Amino acid sequence: MDRPSEHHSRGDRIRRAATPAEKLLEALEMPLASGDTKVDAGMRALAEEVLYLRGQEARLHRALSLSEALADRDALCPVFNRRAFVRELSREMALSRRHGSSLCLLYIDLDRFKLVNDRFGHATGDKALKSVCKLINSNIRETDIVGRLGGDEFGVILSHALRSDGDAKSAELTKLIGDMVITAPDGRTGEPVALGASCGIVQWDGRMGADALIAAADEAMYRSKTVRRQTPG
Repeated sequence: MDRPSEHHSRGDRIRRAATPAEKLLEALEMPLASGDTKVDAGMRALAEEVLYLRGQEARLHRALSLSEALADRDALCPVFNRRAFVRELSREMALSRRHGSSLCLLYIDLDRFKLVNDRFGHATGDKALKSVCKLINSNIRETDIVGRLGGDEFGVILSHALRSDGDAKSAELTKLIGDMVITAPDGRTGEPVALGASCGIVQWDGRMGADALIAAADEAMYRSKTVRRQTPG
C-alpha cells in the first residue's frame, strides 16, 4: 500500500491538460498565475471569446469563398459564367502581356441545338449542354479556361497558344461535338439529332480588350458557320 506522502507526490506530477483558452494566454505570455480567481476567470473568459470570434471569422471566410465560387459558375454547366470568363480573360491577357506569351480564344456555337429543344424538350437540351461541357473540359489542358457565353455558346481561353494551336484545337473540338448524337428521352419519340458546332478562332494581338476579343472570336465563328452551311456534305 502506498504511503499517503508518496500518493500525494505522484498526484502533484499529474497535470490537467491546458484548455485552448489557457494555451492562447500562454502564447500571449499572459498565463493564469495571478492567484486572484476573479482575475483568472476574467482572463479565461476573454480568451474564450477571442477563440470564438476567430472561429466565426474562419467560418465566414469559408462561406464567402464558397459564395464567390458559386457566383463565378454558370447556373447549369460546370464552367465559368460570362462575367467570370471575361474577368479571367482579362487576367490572362495581363499575364500574356507581362511575359510576352501568346494567347488564343475559341468561340464555339452549337449547331442544331434549337432542334434538340424543340424535338425533345428543354430537359434534354440541358443534358446536351452539360455533355458538351464535359467533352470540352476533357479535351483541353488544365491551364485552359472554359466559360458559357450564351445559351449554346462557349468560350475557351488557350494560354501560351499560337493561331496554329487554336486551329488544331478548334478542329478537334468541332469533330468531337460533331460526333455527338442526341436521342429521344424515355417517353418521347423523334429522329436523333446530330449536334455539331461552329468555332471561331482569334489570336490576341496584344492590344484588344477582353470584350473586343470575344466579339472578334464571335464574328469569326459566324464566318465559319456561314462557310460550313454553304459547303456541301
